[in-house]
Amino acid sequence: MNIHAIKGFLRLARYFPMMVLLSACLKSTEPGLPPEVIKVFEKTGFNRIEFTKTIGHYLDDSDSLKLRAAYYLIENLERQYTVSYDIKDTAGNTITIDPLSFPTDREFLSYWNTLDSALAGLTYKPHKFVLDRDTIRAELLISTIDLAFETRSQAIGKRYNETDFFNYVLPYRFGNEVIENWRTRLPEVFPELHTFAGGDHTPEEAIAFVNQLVDSLFSFDGRFIKQAIPQLTEQLLENRRGNYEDLAYLKAKMLRCCGIPATIDYTPYLADSVNGFYWAVGQNSEGKFIPLIPKGTDYLFDAKQGRIAKVYRRTFHKQPNGLFRLKKTDLTTPPFLGHYDYMDVTEAYFQSLNIAISRPCMDTLVYLGVYNDKQWRAIDWAFCKNDSISFTGCKAEIDYRLLRFSNKKLLHYPDGFLTKSVLK
Repeated sequence: MNIHAIKGFLRLARYFPMMVLLSACLKSTEPGLPPEVIKVFEKTGFNRIEFTKTIGHYLDDSDSLKLRAAYYLIENLERQYTVSYDIKDTAGNTITIDPLSFPTDREFLSYWNTLDSALAGLTYKPHKFVLDRDTIRAELLISTIDLAFETRSQAIGKRYNETDFFNYVLPYRFGNEVIENWRTRLPEVFPELHTFAGGDHTPEEAIAFVNQLVDSLFSFDGRFIKQAIPQLTEQLLENRRGNYEDLAYLKAKMLRCCGIPATIDYTPYLADSVNGFYWAVGQNSEGKFIPLIPKGTDYLFDAKQGRIAKVYRRTFHKQPNGLFRLKKTDLTTPPFLGHYDYMDVTEAYFQSLNIAISRPCMDTLVYLGVYNDKQWRAIDWAFCKNDSISFTGCKAEIDYRLLRFSNKKLLHYPDGFLTKSVLK
């Protein structure tokens, strides 16, 4: 047996008593591990030792809430994942573009558009999915729990109830970004976060401070708008610029470092425009999530604007009525709609309308689309039942089109164009 094998054996032996105990819990019909945690144990392989180490770390902890936090993270990470993308042309060739090699965003976008036309279209193709349940390490889970509970013991953190803490302070990720230990890094760079967490500031003051700080030190840069995944924290700290998703993630992470429940609100695609739009939200003293609107984008939230059709809120905890949970795992759906858990919060921002249509449906799932970057993109979904389709909470003053998804392509329904003049 070589030295690496011996070290591996010794590491396993250290946790053997815990593994025996947890194995007994898995097999026992008596109260033990929560059923949802057991499901995750059963679906992963060797990585279950990381969950064993995490749970074992808190089994004898005087704070039983930390053990429940470990259970919460494990039971909700089953279908969490990181995804990496390649830019492909229509022939399947991978295209490599460094945005920062262009002096300005205008030159970058000009180059992109020229390349897009010459190659008959550029698309993002996922090339790697990494499931948290198979790769996450106990060190990250333990650090996440301990640092989150430090904020819970501070003045601002004490203002929030257990549910809000678990759902919007404790989680280690927001979307499908690469997992990082940002709770350690960000307070090192911005020690003011500790000051706000432990001082006599209100959540409203902390939220305003974080919003102003990021807007003053970081800037939106159009050279990053074609990136498919958010920048790593270190990249963003170095570049001091990014797209709206990058900046939203940073603000939400900083709020969680203060003990404030925070997450990301977004619209998948802006109507009659290009790309989507993201912003952070933080919970105030009254339990309401308030938006940290990026500098210079206030106009998008005007009631008369015709850009934001739907607003969704990303959640780490499961949404049983979401498409991600209702659809079959192997069913491919359009980007954003069936890829993770989220809540529809459009009505928190705009007076909205319901769209009910009676017509023959070609598929069980029907999608509602807006025109974005020269094509129609899906921004909402509904099940077709008895030749009836209903979309709820849609922004008025926008043109929509009914779409169906076949062979990984969105197709138009005949006569499925819904003009804003009709949708009043």
